[in-house]
Amino acid sequence: LTNPNPVDLPFVIEGPGGGAAPANLLGYNVYRDGTLAAYVEKSSTEYYDLYLDPGHYCYNITAVYDLEAYGFPAGTTAESLQEGPACVDIDYGYPIPWSEDWISSSFTTNHWTLDPEPNHWTVTSISGNPTPSAEFTWAPPATDYSFALVTPALTSGLFTCADIWLDFDIKLDDRNQTGKELLQVDILKNGKWSNVAEFKNNGSFNWQNQHIDISALRGKSFKVRFLASGSNSADILDWFVDNINIYPVVYPALNLTAQNNGQNYDVNLQWNSPECPSVATGTIMQYIFDDGTIENGWAINPGYNVWLGNEFPVTDAGVLQSFELYFMTNAAAGPYQMTIDIFDANQQMVGTSDVFVPQPDAWITVPINDVPFDGTFYAMVHWNMLAGNTHWFGVDENGPNAYLDLEWYYDGSAWSKLTNIAGATPCVFAMRATALVGGDKKEVTFGTPREFNPQPLESSSALLSANISSPIDAGRHFSSRAIPLQPDKGVIGYNIYRNGELITPTPVTDTTYKDVVPSNGTYCYVVKAIHEGYNGATFESAPSNEACKKVNVGIVDNPSANLKVYPNPAKDFVNVETTQDIRSIEMINYLGQSVFKQAVDGKGVYKINTRQLESGIYFVRFTDAKGVVTTERVTITK
Repeated sequence: LTNPNPVDLPFVIEGPGGGAAPANLLGYNVYRDGTLAAYVEKSSTEYYDLYLDPGHYCYNITAVYDLEAYGFPAGTTAESLQEGPACVDIDYGYPIPWSEDWISSSFTTNHWTLDPEPNHWTVTSISGNPTPSAEFTWAPPATDYSFALVTPALTSGLFTCADIWLDFDIKLDDRNQTGKELLQVDILKNGKWSNVAEFKNNGSFNWQNQHIDISALRGKSFKVRFLASGSNSADILDWFVDNINIYPVVYPALNLTAQNNGQNYDVNLQWNSPECPSVATGTIMQYIFDDGTIENGWAINPGYNVWLGNEFPVTDAGVLQSFELYFMTNAAAGPYQMTIDIFDANQQMVGTSDVFVPQPDAWITVPINDVPFDGTFYAMVHWNMLAGNTHWFGVDENGPNAYLDLEWYYDGSAWSKLTNIAGATPCVFAMRATALVGGDKKEVTFGTPREFNPQPLESSSALLSANISSPIDAGRHFSSRAIPLQPDKGVIGYNIYRNGELITPTPVTDTTYKDVVPSNGTYCYVVKAIHEGYNGATFESAPSNEACKKVNVGIVDNPSANLKVYPNPAKDFVNVETTQDIRSIEMINYLGQSVFKQAVDGKGVYKINTRQLESGIYFVRFTDAKGVVTTERVTITK
């Protein structure tokens, strides 16, 4: 297989092939990240994998053969060893936020396309909000028409914990008010267009702002199109579109609480991380103990009911998806069917594979139908009273993990080891597991293998040893590895605001925080989640709920008793009355921005004009002659 390196879509996984195809070759199975993605007939050696979201994908290919020629019942098939992997990073689409104001007076600047091209869409200075804008004009007249203005591919791949919005301004200059001329707004997702808004020529209207939820596109690549269609374009004059914005609104932190024990000035904050929509995540884990070199092989005599396999002392929980096995040629072997049985940490059977026929001197892949596991499991190849000999199941006797002696022998009643019943060298079978686990793991970790207390040497008439004279290079010299299904994304920290001011210059990564306040008083907090964006950008969420706490440690003067702010709530003005030696008064909004500041001189009543302020909660900050700051809260309503 050929790795095409980081690419846009579409891309092709292809290979040169190995010569003339055998007569009994049926086709190829294409596996994406360990899961069957497609079957390709043998006449083709390439495959188009369509509609992928941005991410990292690895592919393997197997050949599928008809076994009827070897004496099997009609319809019996088997797979070859896997070829691969070939991995590719899919990274396409312009990242959101993405906007268009047509100031360049060109469709090419932001890579718009016309479908068909050319058509009736132009950039015009006739109208705009402000000018210029995109215009669909009636001329020349067209009947039963459909003309689209299409964005380039865009991506919201990082924004899986956000709502995605499409905003734009639209205007219609109508002529005949037939209701049959349309402007549709569509989104392209997974190769299919779907409608999110529609406008008809039921009369002219001036500029209107549209705010459309397209959150179905979160975490995906997509396109947006403006599609003018209808019976007769001469029934309108123009559609105009301007100020197109596609952007995320990231999710906020939740359930903020503030606590103080009354003994100190510590305010302990705690909150929950954002509740993000469920998005398929996880990691492909490949558990590999052999080193790709085979020093010996084992099999079971005909007529015995025995299992051979490996213990996998893993620390993950997930589902098993496939195993790779290596068998060496045994000239006396027949085409006998076998299975892989899965046992849990208590050595109780929990699942089994479909039947397979070992292929000699090659790695073969045996799919497993998502058998769950949690920690250690055993994968055991079952010789079930077979009528004849099989190929040799390879073992690694000198690799870096051979000393762990993870091999096991099971006869249906007792578990033992080859080292105990046959005097074998400690080893691991050439058996590799692929599993899907939750989360975003970076590496494979293992626990402690099961302790085995050997009994006096026992022989088993079921066992056969290959006793090969020299090691066999089986290839595929891989180590265990973790393959994330998705890149890191989401919340990277939190900003904390006290009384409207940011108190954490660097975002905190935990969901708890201790704020040491300077003095007694009432302190109100909000938390804003910081989400990862593209190209190093970050996005701050809306505030969490507000949590206020009154701190009153010991017996101290209460400067708030000498201050009054009224009316509260207020509308057009706020009176500030003080009997202290105040030197400045300042109002701050919830973004921490100063919206009013006035130097004053001592006691008195001061009037603040609030007519221009938006509705919301504000903080009035007083600074006295000694530099002591006192804060009061006021609500502005309109």
